[in-house]
Amino acid sequence: ITVDGYGSMEFALLEDYAAQEVEHFEQLAGDHFFDGMPVYMVIKDYCFFAGDREGKAVGYNVSEDRSIKTVETEKNDTGDTDDISASPAYPFKGSLCITDESIGNVPVRFAVIGTGTDFLEELKVLTEFKKVTLAEYLKQAYGAEPDEDELKLFEKYGGAPWLLGHCRVFGQMTEGEKVLDDIMKAVVFDDSQFKPMEDIVIEAVTVYQK
Repeated sequence: ITVDGYGSMEFALLEDYAAQEVEHFEQLAGDHFFDGMPVYMVIKDYCFFAGDREGKAVGYNVSEDRSIKTVETEKNDTGDTDDISASPAYPFKGSLCITDESIGNVPVRFAVIGTGTDFLEELKVLTEFKKVTLAEYLKQAYGAEPDEDELKLFEKYGGAPWLLGHCRVFGQMTEGEKVLDDIMKAVVFDDSQFKPMEDIVIEAVTVYQK
């Protein structure tokens, strides 16, 4: 993913964990759908969102015979709407994922997790000051239930443990952490939209086959 003025980030796509999401992402990238799309939201110590926020991809044909599917219309074996948390991959720092905010088109909008280990350490200290454990806080505030071993992994690698059960990870960064960190420092408007004050634009998304 090349971002104009920032540089490139490389990811390994996790076909074994999220085959459908990877397929859609590769189709859209191959059709240059993301080229020129904005990074439309940057949330400090959390992530940035990019891609199509306006719903332009509804019914968008990414190949001659295939079109985008939506999470809402897909059913699992029990007949329930497909669970966004189906991927077993964790939302560590540098994860490429779709979240609750992105449901609707899969994955014409995506997030890259930018939470560092320093923020998680600060959050841990804050929760201890309030006399609750980090695990208790995550369960109460977000409904996420990481176990002790999983929390240790987040403390080691960074990431957003509060997204457990609320996202599907389909890629993991292999190069470009500085680019991610620079995007996460973008100044945003002081409102609930977290829109960058200066345009951040995806130049291109290129998929290299194995």
